[in-house]
Amino acid sequence: MNRDKWLSVGILIAIGLITFGLSKAWRSTAYGSGATPVPEQTRAAQLAPTDAHAAPPAPPSPVLAPTDTPGFVPTATEAPSATPLTPTRTPTGTPVLAALAPTVTPHFGAVWTAGPSPTAAPMMPAQQPAPPTGVTATVVMRQGLSLRAGPGGAFTSTMFYPRGAVLPVVAQTNDGAWLKVSFRGQQGWVAAQFAQLAGDLSRVPTESAGGDLEARPCISIVGDSVPYGEVIFELPQVGFIKVKMSPFTEYLTRQLTLASIFGFDVTDRSYPGVGISSPVHNSYYEAPVYPDLIADRCQFTVVLPWINDLSSGLDPEYSANEHAQRMAELVRRVLANNPRGRILIANYYPGNPAPFSSNMAYGFTPTAIAAFNAALAESCQGGELSQIPHVLCMDVNVPFAAMDNSYVVGPMSREQVAALQTRPLSKDEQDMLDYLARTDPDARLIGDGIHLSPIGKTVLASYIVNLLSKFPEIAAVATPTTPSSPQG
Repeated sequence: MNRDKWLSVGILIAIGLITFGLSKAWRSTAYGSGATPVPEQTRAAQLAPTDAHAAPPAPPSPVLAPTDTPGFVPTATEAPSATPLTPTRTPTGTPVLAALAPTVTPHFGAVWTAGPSPTAAPMMPAQQPAPPTGVTATVVMRQGLSLRAGPGGAFTSTMFYPRGAVLPVVAQTNDGAWLKVSFRGQQGWVAAQFAQLAGDLSRVPTESAGGDLEARPCISIVGDSVPYGEVIFELPQVGFIKVKMSPFTEYLTRQLTLASIFGFDVTDRSYPGVGISSPVHNSYYEAPVYPDLIADRCQFTVVLPWINDLSSGLDPEYSANEHAQRMAELVRRVLANNPRGRILIANYYPGNPAPFSSNMAYGFTPTAIAAFNAALAESCQGGELSQIPHVLCMDVNVPFAAMDNSYVVGPMSREQVAALQTRPLSKDEQDMLDYLARTDPDARLIGDGIHLSPIGKTVLASYIVNLLSKFPEIAAVATPTTPSSPQG
């Protein structure tokens, strides 16, 4: 019995030793050579990058974001934290009024876009036969793309394709600006700038556009809050309000009438809170007014300063050159659908920024304005803009040179602001204004010193009308004023 008892005890001890050895081996494999397991949070902290590799802090974003239009709410995002790139060329020269550029056929290559490549699934079904040219066009416009009866925005829209649709290309216009597609029994034309091409475009035959469509007798005004008419006012010791005033189109229309120039509709294609080169603002190409601009086909398009592009958070020398390149891209986009149109481009004015404007438009500084104007002038005088047909670069500092700071919005009384207001304030804004009226009835509202005042818009509109009157399209419809015959 004693022998059996000791045999049982030995077997139990052996089993225990084997179990302990296996457990230790598993723990060593799972956590390393240490005996204590490492919690998941601790392991994640060990694998995290050190502060030495952390990105530098981003510059401040604008604190005031417009939210007027449902369905498209511009919002500011963080500025890039990477070290600003060094510009490849240094802007030189000073902005001057340039003559019409020589007629050069523009090249329509890759179109710059502010957002990532589309990820929507192609809509071409498997049974769809491959195009005879082997070339397809994928719709990249977020709002989708219209199929038109002819190669131009003035032709009737016959169908609509959503973003991601893959369309077989069967022909193109001579300049490559419009593509003829054939999809599910429908044939028509789409704008090439809103599609991503796949395949060898040289294999696609060209078709005559049937002659260039005539530009329409109208003037499109393009820009951000400057032509849109939005102004920020500070209520001393209370807060800030955003006031919508009359757009620049009304002032231009009035000056055309005073100059006896009739028959030209002036359309507002501006939108607040957007830009064409700033990575921290919404792209103008995603604004709801942009498709309307492309479809306008106006004889004249006037591009006013893009205030938001000054506040990109990047080094002004780099962002100035980027802006000039993007300005040329905007021009090409418009001319692709309107080759007979003319485009007037304005540079930047210094203004008189109020102290609070450094938070709203932190890039509106003398250094940035000088860099942007120099880059635009270089592009207009032998650079990229000078090589695009029908471009006129205008120096808006010429009409403002003899004025003091009255051409931008400064301190105003509540009555003066109310007389210019074209849209009701929000409830919170109205409450703040009412509170100021009770506590300090004589207090003046402080304008941002960046946006144009009514007198500034009037002077600039008169200057632009004077430039437009030199063009044959305008001169042909201007009514000469005849002096009254002497009496007696």
